[in-house]
Amino acid sequence: LAHGHFPKKIDYEMSDEIRDTTTALNNLVERLHNSTDFAKRIGEGDLNVVYHGSQTQDVLSKSLLNMQLSLKHIEEENNRRKWATEGFAIHGELFRKNNLDLETLCNSFIESLVKYINGVHGAVYAVNHLGSSSGIISLEQDNLYFELIGTYAYDLKEDTPRKYKLGQSIIGQCAKEKRTILIENSPENFTTISSGLGKANATHIICIPMIVNQQVMGIVELSNFLSLIHISEPTRQEAI
Repeated sequence: LAHGHFPKKIDYEMSDEIRDTTTALNNLVERLHNSTDFAKRIGEGDLNVVYHGSQTQDVLSKSLLNMQLSLKHIEEENNRRKWATEGFAIHGELFRKNNLDLETLCNSFIESLVKYINGVHGAVYAVNHLGSSSGIISLEQDNLYFELIGTYAYDLKEDTPRKYKLGQSIIGQCAKEKRTILIENSPENFTTISSGLGKANATHIICIPMIVNQQVMGIVELSNFLSLIHISEPTRQEAI
């Protein structure tokens, strides 16, 4: 053991101090063997391997388990960044190649985005300004509103609002505050998701402002039956 090799288990039948010593050595060898196998599996990339040691309170076991948690955290962060980078590339390419009208473009964009995040519903609202001739839009203007321009799996009824003023409903509030708003366990009939199998109420809704030069140019609304993205808000907003 002192030279770095695992000796075979020592069988000693006498009940004396040598038996206590051999028992302690056998336990040490077993723990070291388990720790070595665990570290080897981690090195091979199996970050979900279970440590089977009978005692996990010793210094080596704690260090190995902490290493596993750190590596899993690093892998999760890398996967999130990769997912976000790929999402940027896919949807950036969609905008670059798509020379269609704004409504068709927004419908294509929201459909692609909903599918990419495994959501079930989405909508895009674009900023508009009644009577604007200069093309300059300011959030200080009273006649500014956000108009529904693209949807995916959205249950549009005749009385469904298509326009929201600044601060009105979750769409207008998102634009006013210039920040992502997440609603979990939304009230019944807050947002209805429609499909060929019927209709159901979304439980989680997230609204993300599209900001250019400190101005909100649109709002993206996404919803699902479960929490959409389990990551911190800055990463969530950056990714979407």
